[in-house]
Amino acid sequence: MCQNHNQANRKQVVSSFSESNGGYFLDTLQVTSESSLQKRQVRKAISHSIAQKLYNLNSPLKNQYERSLNCGEHVKLLSDGSTQSWYCGKRWCTVCNAIKQAELIEGYLPALNEMAEPYLVTLTIPSVTSEKLKGTISDMPKTFARIKDTARKKGIKLSGIRKIECNYNEKKQTFNPHYHILIDGEIEARYLHSEWLKRVQGTKSIAQDIQQADKSTLKELFKYQSKVVVGKRFNPKATDTILQALNGRRTIQPFGTVKKARVEFDSETGQVVTLSDTDKPVQANPEAYTVDIYSWHGEYNCWVNDMGEPLVDSSISEKHQEIIHLIRDG
Repeated sequence: MCQNHNQANRKQVVSSFSESNGGYFLDTLQVTSESSLQKRQVRKAISHSIAQKLYNLNSPLKNQYERSLNCGEHVKLLSDGSTQSWYCGKRWCTVCNAIKQAELIEGYLPALNEMAEPYLVTLTIPSVTSEKLKGTISDMPKTFARIKDTARKKGIKLSGIRKIECNYNEKKQTFNPHYHILIDGEIEARYLHSEWLKRVQGTKSIAQDIQQADKSTLKELFKYQSKVVVGKRFNPKATDTILQALNGRRTIQPFGTVKKARVEFDSETGQVVTLSDTDKPVQANPEAYTVDIYSWHGEYNCWVNDMGEPLVDSSISEKHQEIIHLIRDG
């Protein structure tokens, strides 16, 4: 149960919603669905724990981690039952990842529907040490570009979406960057697979994968760039190593004829975001006015107003509490 929250700097909180910050965007989530807010509450608790551990590392990304600490910190309740918050838009933030995932699915679903034979291809490379990770990730797009160029000269047109991810092997202390590629055509998928094996030294066929794709594949494709919790362990340093290697790099890239459709929100550019309970674009109500403002209370993992009243009248499940504890103890 949340206790009374300190009435600190309410004017500052209110003014922060009216200021423009390039790395932030506005999100509208319908409060009429309790389950939607519960999901957001869990994501905020997990994301705050991740950002805190990363911030404590004094990494070159420290300022970005600090921004994530403040992500979704204040929630403005509007008269139409919706809420608004400022968010960081960072790839390690579970709150922003959920929003970004919805945006990507909305933007790329038309392209998937136009594919005659969608296939999901997984391309891996031999695991590398932390010292070689950044260079390896830089080389991967070059190899992919050469494969596309060779295919074009042979009259093979490759079209799809590629996404780079990276996992960490705690036991071996090595990193495994890899591609997940949604591509149109079985012949094209197998050509890509074959060329990758030829060009990446030490890569084994058994470590690659080709399977037919469908609409649910998009959700999996856009889920994450790295798994922050592996088994019973969260390793902040390894996670930071991955994030530094991916920093400034586009992890999701269309190629060929595939284009992203225009959607009503974009977390990368800081434009206004409007989401429904199902995380799909809806129209914001210009006549809605502020009813109350809630601020995040880390000790209780919830947002509360100046009277100590929680925005979400529920507790985080034991399953998610365990994940939060794993991160905080990492």
